[in-house]
Amino acid sequence: MSFDVDVDILDNGEIQLIEYIVERMDLSSIINCYSTQGRKPAVWPHSMLKILFLCYSNGIVSCRKIEEFCRYDLRAKYFFV
Repeated sequence: MSFDVDVDILDNGEIQLIEYIVERMDLSSIINCYSTQGRKPAVWPHSMLKILFLCYSNGIVSCRKIEEFCRYDLRAKYFFV
């Protein structure tokens, strides 16, 4: 069974709205806090903010539930691509 993320996920208006909002935000003050030395961050600020918006809009506010959402929900995995 094949799964095409571009077709199945992008049909979701909620995902498109969150993508649109976060990509147009000025996150330079947050990005400037990241160190340029050492390893790269596991998650970039844009991706993390998108995940938080998606979780909060679906009533997921617990850190453990957000972690579970990121592991098992394909909508979350879309933001990490």
